[in-house]
Amino acid sequence: ETLTAASQDAPMGVNNRTILTWWPLSVTAGTRLVENGALLRTPTTLQEDKSFAVQALIAERAHRELGGKASVYAERIWSEVHPLQTAQGTSHLKMSWTAPIAHCGNYSCFEGVIASDVSLSEIRADCKSEWTKLAERLASPAYDFQIGTGNSSVFIVHMHSFFFPEQQGMLIGASGEENITYAVQYANESTQEIVSLTARALLKKFQRWNAKDLREREQQFNFSLAKDLEPCDPNPNVTTDCLQVGTRSVQLDNFTSWLAVVVLPAGAFNAQVKQNKQRVAEALALAKQSAKNEMTIAQISSSMVFLLILSVSSLIGFGLG
Repeated sequence: ETLTAASQDAPMGVNNRTILTWWPLSVTAGTRLVENGALLRTPTTLQEDKSFAVQALIAERAHRELGGKASVYAERIWSEVHPLQTAQGTSHLKMSWTAPIAHCGNYSCFEGVIASDVSLSEIRADCKSEWTKLAERLASPAYDFQIGTGNSSVFIVHMHSFFFPEQQGMLIGASGEENITYAVQYANESTQEIVSLTARALLKKFQRWNAKDLREREQQFNFSLAKDLEPCDPNPNVTTDCLQVGTRSVQLDNFTSWLAVVVLPAGAFNAQVKQNKQRVAEALALAKQSAKNEMTIAQISSSMVFLLILSVSSLIGFGLG
């Protein structure tokens, strides 16, 4: 296996431009696999570098504080969603986990940024994996209930972004077949009908993605496919077009939050109700802790998403019974 690293020449050369260089690295040794040449070299500016830009926004905000830049501690933060050009020349959407280079511990000595990238394709893979586990669980003899991509989904929405409010509602990852790797896609405009309908039902109920009730509490509600997304009776003997939604938010940093969403037919768990509150409580505690900890790329792409989806799907499980 290989990883790809990027480095910028310094200082910024002619007209504030530098060269962005991509290097293939060994996963195990961390050493360059190409000693006498890089895979890709492209000119860039700091203004074009999204990982630098988000830290520069904090520094600018700190400058306006009463105590100036020295009054604001240096902090790690996620960038906006933006394209990643790989060493092979392809483009993916990514987010960058950024840390300021500031030896004094605040933004009065802000000099640069260290960043690590996570591709949104990894989030989609996690959503798909957790949906598959949920489908297998429901198909087991205990429930004997079949779900498909047309009536269920696990997806993640960009719930809140203080510096980039235009990205609120962006679809970060979904369990269906839609390819959101190469282009920005908003949840309520998704080509996966189950995702777009659920997103519209959420907006109809809570008005906006960063609503307080969505941020601060897990939510469960039903909506009808046949009655303009209105509430419906989850009893399968009454209606067959009623869907159940469960949500849970997670704070990635002080300025950014995601929303994990699970949608299923409302009667999915009616075959056998299992009271499993202890498991849910443990999952919720782990999800909360992972949001508070300094998160690594591995935590974002696997542990955090797994715990979110596990807790939300479990919440639906005992809530539907």
